[in-house]
Amino acid sequence: MLKKQGIFIGGLLITVLAGCSSFESRKKATDNFDYLDASLAQPISTAGIGEVALDTTYNVPALGKGALPTYLGEQVDVRSPAQVLTVLEGTRTDDTAENTTVIFTAKDRGVAAKDDVWSLLLNFFEQHNVSAKNLDKLKGELVSDTFVFEQEFGSFFNTTDYRSEEQYKFTLKEPSSSRTASLAVELLSFKESVDGDVNTKPLLDAEKKRYEIGMINRFLVFALAENQRKNASLQSQDNRVPLDLGFDDNGLPAWVTKKNFDIVWAKLPLALAELNFEYESSNKILGAYVMGFKQPSNDYWREKGLRRFELTKGSYTFQLGQSKQGETVITIFADDKQPLSVQQISEMYLSIVDLMQKHMRVENN
Repeated sequence: MLKKQGIFIGGLLITVLAGCSSFESRKKATDNFDYLDASLAQPISTAGIGEVALDTTYNVPALGKGALPTYLGEQVDVRSPAQVLTVLEGTRTDDTAENTTVIFTAKDRGVAAKDDVWSLLLNFFEQHNVSAKNLDKLKGELVSDTFVFEQEFGSFFNTTDYRSEEQYKFTLKEPSSSRTASLAVELLSFKESVDGDVNTKPLLDAEKKRYEIGMINRFLVFALAENQRKNASLQSQDNRVPLDLGFDDNGLPAWVTKKNFDIVWAKLPLALAELNFEYESSNKILGAYVMGFKQPSNDYWREKGLRRFELTKGSYTFQLGQSKQGETVITIFADDKQPLSVQQISEMYLSIVDLMQKHMRVENN
């Protein structure tokens, strides 16, 4: 009970601290702005000491073309600059483009990056329940309907409900080859409200850029999640290991598969554990697993739905290697270093073959 109370109080403290910052203050610097009343100091006289080298490290840069001369003190937006998060492999920004632009590069030759981005973009719209107001694949243009984003700032009695309605134009091109595709995002319309009050101030260029970067980041994070989901599915399929009965290069009875060594190495102990083998040791460099075995009851096989086989209690070495044909071969040896017989290998094969083709969770080490 005390532990639960501690968690509740800790969470409460975090919530209170989070609520100290209001929505209106998120753009403003803290403390006072007396520096606006400051005057320039008199330059230091260098008379009589000759030429002095000047260090420009701390020179204040000139204001950007989008900055307003009236932006002083509390009017300055102190938030860190928005940056494109190129979290997806094969993406980079195009800083020379007029609008916020990301270039995608397909990993495999012969794959059209543009087609993949189109598919991801449409799925992204579907996730946000937003339709395409205008879609022209020949021109590579997609105009969205309205994206609605809602957020609550603060907590308890000091909450602010923020809502934005945003419409964008996405332009997808092939700048060089089919392996690359550039996606540009342009904010077409924008409306925001705070606690139901609509903000009528015009959007500055810097703020417009910020929202465009925010939208492309949402899309990139979505694309990353989609790729991770597909890779997990492919990995699950790759974990299947079809086994055949055969012989190694020395003529010993063995299990043979065309799957590569690493996949078989990761999958084999999981399947053996289902057959009541217990891990004892392993050496990947030597390609050897040592597993202990104790004959289980008939109920064990029945509950697992597996074919029973007879094997003497003891330790067994499962030796993984590669044949001259490039196949992965599993040879099994008893405590006395003698290989198991063809009959024993065959009986165990009937029990393990289905397990090796199941989707078991394989950890990549």
